Amino acid sequence: MNNIILQQISSSELVEEIKESILKELKEILKLSNSNSNQKDELLSKKEVCEYFHIHQSTLHRWVNDGKISCHYLGNKVYFKRSELPLL
Repeated sequence: MNNIILQQISSSELVEEIKESILKELKEILKLSNSNSNQKDELLSKKEVCEYFHIHQSTLHRWVNDGKISCHYLGNKVYFKRSELPLL
């Protein structure tokens, strides 16, 4: 386990860090539980999809609104299935 040292961090930044850590752990759990399934069923965050396509989040938002990409909600978070992403 890593040691965590908190310095000059706001409560909202701490909450975001915790959310990201939990998300990473959940993704690992999902990968392990779906080890027999195809890697194309992987869930990606908005940030990961933007990095994949080299686009800004506003472009991704527009693509979702235009129906070019479908998204899925888990709680109040938005995820994208790798298998449903269009090929460029």
